[in-house]
Parts: sequence; C-alpha cells; structure tokens
Amino acid sequence: METLCRLWLTRCVAWETATPWAEVLAEFRQLQADLIARVGSPVLRDPATLLIALDPTLVGYGLETLVRPATLTLAVGLLGLALLLAGQYNRTALGVGVSTAVALLPFVQIAHERTEPLFSWRPFARLIREAAPDESRVFFRAEDEYQLCGGLNYYLEQRIDLLAPPSWVPPTFLVGRTDRLFTPRGEFEREWHHDAVFFISDGVDRPGDETQLVSAPYIIVARAGERVLLRPSGPGYSFPP
Repeated sequence: METLCRLWLTRCVAWETATPWAEVLAEFRQLQADLIARVGSPVLRDPATLLIALDPTLVGYGLETLVRPATLTLAVGLLGLALLLAGQYNRTALGVGVSTAVALLPFVQIAHERTEPLFSWRPFARLIREAAPDESRVFFRAEDEYQLCGGLNYYLEQRIDLLAPPSWVPPTFLVGRTDRLFTPRGEFEREWHHDAVFFISDGVDRPGDETQLVSAPYIIVARAGERVLLRPSGPGYSFPP
C-alpha cells in the first residue's frame, strides 16, 4: 500500500507541476521495482520458510506448492493496479483489482481444503467411523470452551463423553449440572483399558504433551496443529495419580 500511495502521489505531482514525463517515468520504474521487491520477494524464498514464519502449523499440508503461484498472481495484480491508478485509469484499475481477487480465489479454496483438519472436526470424525466399531466410546477433553465438541458431535453423529480439565470452574449457569454434562475422570480411566475407545483433545501444543493427558501405551491416530486423536494400543494400562 505504501508503494501504491507513492505511485499515486507521483502522478498527481506530475499533473499539477507539469514535471517532465521522462522524470516521471524514471520515478515510476523505480517504484515498480520497489513494488515487485516487496510483493514478489516471498516467491524467491523457500515456501516452507515463509509458512513457518506465518504459522508453523501450516507446514505439511501441501501449501508449499501454492505459495509461489499465489504470490506471483498477487504481485502482478498489484503492479497493474498501481500503474493504472498512477495513470488515473480508475475504472480499469477497479476491474484489475476485481480480476486479481477472482484469480486468487482458487488458491484460497485449495488451501482451505488442504488445511481442513486444522479448522474442522470432519476428518477426525471420518477416521473414527472408519476405524471404530459402533459401540466405541469417544472422550473429548474439554478446554474452557467445552462447546468446541459440538462440531465433532455433528460430524460423528453419536454421543461424546466430555472430560472437564483439572481445576475447571463451571460458570454460574452450570452449577449443579456438571455431573450430567461431564464424564468422571475415573470412568474414563476404566474405559481406557478397552480397545474400542478414542480420546480427542484440541489443546495439545507440542508433540509429546499428550503424555500428560493419557497413560502409555497409546497410538496417535491423527494430529493436526494442536488437535490430537489417540486410542489405546494394548491391555493393562495404569494411570498416573
């Protein structure tokens, strides 16, 4: 935006002061190069490095192949927009802006589909339905916002057992009702001995943190960002005190 404003101001100054067009064009070329350097630099960088800088959880979902074409599309669109605004072709500039946005929509849609496990419970529900018998119990570790289990319940289409986090203080409207809302920790510990059990949590920041939530041995069925899906891997488990 800074470069676009500079282009616009340069064109206005040239119009008001009758600056020779040779000087104006020279300034345009310099500003165009600045715009390409600002917008196009990520295209020349390692896409994975750029994704890590934006959000480390985005790595590993195939977004690397979208970074260069998407950034190049944006750079070309902004460059054309800057030139048209500088030349006061406002209507054409509007068309270029709209066209650039439309050209970016496929990249946005593809990125949304590839990162679905980060924002939707549907992939986790599909994994549970494919790997578990109908009588399997699904335990969801509730954070402060325990309502997040609603998306999983919608896609899974079966009852989910909510586990309250330690030291969780229920809001006033839930006082006296938590026994019906949450499954006791002791019941979960007993059920964890069976194979037909799944455990899901969305507050696992780093790999390995799930050891604080369940006892080994267990199998990591899926992991997406801070979300993790676990199941026991054998009999004879014991829970830490």
